[in-house]
Amino acid sequence: MEVTAIGTRGDKPFKATHRFLTSLRTTPEALLQLVRDRWSIESWHWISDTQLHEDAHRYQGNGAGAMATLRTAALNLLRLAGFQSIRAACRP
Repeated sequence: MEVTAIGTRGDKPFKATHRFLTSLRTTPEALLQLVRDRWSIESWHWISDTQLHEDAHRYQGNGAGAMATLRTAALNLLRLAGFQSIRAACRP
């Protein structure tokens, strides 16, 4: 399957072609939904790691889960407060 993404990044036009190879027997629409679902999770983790440095923490036991929950709550509150950019929201 091949997907072409077209849009803008900043003020510049953007176009990228992505190819996917799979042994799944499904429709292109269903496969595209699977890819979108996966990348929505990955993009959330990327924000959490790059802005809140999640991967650098070394919590153990219940502390790791508790801190992940707090970081997710903080990101959700920033979004609900109207911030489109988590990076801008985290800056003083």
